[in-house]
Amino acid sequence: MSRPQRTNETRSLDRALLLARLLASNIRLGWRISDLARAAALELSTTHRLLRGLIDARMAFRIPGTHRYTLGPLAFELGLATRVHHDLERPMGSALEAVARRLGGTVYVMAWSGADTVCVARQDGMAAPPGLMLELGGRRPLMQTAGGLAILLELPEDERTRLLAINRKTLDTRDRALMAGIERMIERSERAGHAVNLGDVVSGINATAVAVAQAPARLLGSVVFAQAGPPWANPQIEEIRDALQALAPALLETWRGLRY
Repeated sequence: MSRPQRTNETRSLDRALLLARLLASNIRLGWRISDLARAAALELSTTHRLLRGLIDARMAFRIPGTHRYTLGPLAFELGLATRVHHDLERPMGSALEAVARRLGGTVYVMAWSGADTVCVARQDGMAAPPGLMLELGGRRPLMQTAGGLAILLELPEDERTRLLAINRKTLDTRDRALMAGIERMIERSERAGHAVNLGDVVSGINATAVAVAQAPARLLGSVVFAQAGPPWANPQIEEIRDALQALAPALLETWRGLRY
């Protein structure tokens, strides 16, 4: 196989994986092809060809009755096969649920994945509010959530700047109003010294998060608490942050035992 052909095949694989990651960011509603092409910065014809290949492989499918696409059953099947090595939900579920119930909201664990975070565990202490749409496997750019921001705030300035630039390029193609809210969350969090979202991204949904790191400085992800309601006051934010910090050592110990 010639080097140019190998390069072209690698480029196609990279683009297909990019589409798969984007599909994972909006599992419930799915993507229109035109929006998927715009978010991936690809030609519509290229996006259609790659998406057709993902559908043929059962990695994607069209949501019945719509012109929207999401991840397919093969993605689910492959994920099941990795649980023995990567699953945090089973060993940590009870501890996460106890905090979620005590505080009256939802606790997430977010894994760091390139320029994104992925929800790898979730427990609801009460009925999840309609606006709280991040589900297991849900993927978001780092800067879009309190969980991602908790990671960014722990990074060296040059790496944080690089990742923020990647995220801004991605999100600027989608929703300018969303970007304005994200920038407010970033400014608020930088002033506070920790990740705080007071209805900045989704109106009426508050969240705060702390990073989970393995010495000497390997960031694995974050643990997040989210709740619907009016903006929290500082004493409530501090109480929640303390509860999350108390969870972090057990999460870290469990993560160390996994191949993540």
